[in-house]
Amino acid sequence: MTVTVTAEAKSRVRVGEWLELRASRTTTGPWRKLRFADVPKDVPWIAYIPPDREPGMAASLRWYAEPMDGVEFDNPAMRSVPAAERRVRFARPGTYRLWATSYAPLDARSNTLQVDVTAHE
Repeated sequence: MTVTVTAEAKSRVRVGEWLELRASRTTTGPWRKLRFADVPKDVPWIAYIPPDREPGMAASLRWYAEPMDGVEFDNPAMRSVPAAERRVRFARPGTYRLWATSYAPLDARSNTLQVDVTAHE
């Protein structure tokens, strides 16, 4: 099985402005249905077969930034917006790299985004 996470966002934002993050997850390859008792130790398992393509995954991924200093990711559980949305903002101008990872057992790292953050004018 192969899991692919694709992250998307605008490539430019101003300091302090929220940048919307978008992501999708694609799962391909064979699945084997087993009784839980028959799953070998240390082998990832999942109780359901996910859809081939899952759009709107940004809120269910773990997000990273480099450099991390001055970067704030929002908490989608703390606001009343669709669960698929996730946002980030930056305290300082510069060039940042962003990526996301999917949780086990569908482990995958997304592509890396480059975001140029400009000062307020």
